[in-house]
Amino acid sequence: MTYQFLRERDSPELEPIDPLKGHYLLREGDEHGDLAAADEMIRAAETVDGDHWNDDDLLHNAHIVRGTIFLRRGDAQAAAGELLVAAESPDTAGRPDVELALALVTAGQDDAVLTYLRAIASRGSSEPD
Repeated sequence: MTYQFLRERDSPELEPIDPLKGHYLLREGDEHGDLAAADEMIRAAETVDGDHWNDDDLLHNAHIVRGTIFLRRGDAQAAAGELLVAAESPDTAGRPDVELALALVTAGQDDAVLTYLRAIASRGSSEPD
């Protein structure tokens, strides 16, 4: 099943949104479009209750896209802030965004990256030791 199918099934009142739209626009170099897509992803995730499939991944991806945009603009501190907000998105399936994290390490934002990775890793370690 695709995300769009599940979104339509679970939230027919919402217009379907591709959770990777911002990432696609980043690759195309559409800075204004990808920022708008990230903001749309955040609004979509925040307008439904927490019981809908994958809304938290939508939030996580949106903040990663915003962080990437800010880093491309030269604002490593704002990018690190977006990475930390992405880390706060509950239940992101334990998949960190390594590309932005590595770029932020290169930009000297080690503390934010460690905080992000620890937050994501703690979600993936739900199995008993």
